[in-house]
Amino acid sequence: MKHFNPKLVLDPAWICKAHKLDLEYYNYLLLGAQQTYLKNLEDGSFANFYEIVFHYFNLNTVIADRKLYDSGLNAVEDNANLASLISQLSQKDDSLGKEIVKVTSAILLETMHAYLVKQISELEKIHFYFNNTWIHEESRVYFVFKTFEMDEYEVIKLNLKSSRNLGHSVSRVAILTIPDLRENRFRDHLLVHKPLFKDFNPDKNVLVIGNGVQLDPTNRIMLAKDVVLLNRIMNHRHGFDANVMLDLHRQIEKQKAVPLKLRAQ
Repeated sequence: MKHFNPKLVLDPAWICKAHKLDLEYYNYLLLGAQQTYLKNLEDGSFANFYEIVFHYFNLNTVIADRKLYDSGLNAVEDNANLASLISQLSQKDDSLGKEIVKVTSAILLETMHAYLVKQISELEKIHFYFNNTWIHEESRVYFVFKTFEMDEYEVIKLNLKSSRNLGHSVSRVAILTIPDLRENRFRDHLLVHKPLFKDFNPDKNVLVIGNGVQLDPTNRIMLAKDVVLLNRIMNHRHGFDANVMLDLHRQIEKQKAVPLKLRAQ
């Protein structure tokens, strides 16, 4: 079994780590993280995208719900810095807390936009086939990817109830040989050739990824995973949308801010 769980660049509870609320410190911290994110993107990796999304929407959650989530999607409690930030956000006049959120959100949004520009062009090379329009609300999702070998497919499990960083984990769990698989009619073939997992169900929690064999294999997995995770944030009241990254990019271009938040799973 191979895992695809990149190490976090920035602690999800970063705003609680300083000795006091300090705009200069937080600006320095976020600019340092941004430098690492953009360097990794320049090197061709999409692995940090969801971490950036998480941090951005986590700040929105502070504003909307007066709470902050840690790496396991648990609410941070009894923290003096967070309590002070929340208190200042409730003030009518401009405050240090509001300025911290404004400046750090802008850095994260700028970084997110840089990733989206490159990811969207790669997403155009792959297609998603599924039978459940609410697949993003499942606790586990299985991706089926074509490999370079004839009739060979790898199965990747996205566990959305994981205790790993940011509440999910990704791992390769099987290699299947499936002759004559047609992605848009995958159900019957996968019922015959499916791996021995009780919860693997082509009608419920399987996404077959068509085309894109020429893409970097890890980036292809990251793209599919991030599309599901973004749907959980942006479309939890709507059906699965394979173009969710494009929708997010359009919102950023149009509004320069995205008023969505995290939610406990």
